[in-house]
Amino acid sequence: MGALNKAELKAIKERLEKITQGQWIVRSMGHDCFVEAPEPPERKFGYAIEILGDDDNGYPTKRADCEFISHAPNDIAKLIDALEKTCQL
Repeated sequence: MGALNKAELKAIKERLEKITQGQWIVRSMGHDCFVEAPEPPERKFGYAIEILGDDDNGYPTKRADCEFISHAPNDIAKLIDALEKTCQL
């Protein structure tokens, strides 16, 4: 993995702009957990969208994986801002 260039940063920003906007969260049901994104404005079903989830399969890092994914959109946006300010990309 090399240094980030302008084209790569642009591609990351474009991917980030295409995701479901809003606060992603982790929901728990018993021993299971899953990631939800808010309902997009163009949908009017009244419920969030399940992004990652499955039956309780017992793998030990599932909760950490869900937490990481749910925080990724905000974390990536903050990292892009910091990169643009400090690296003048």
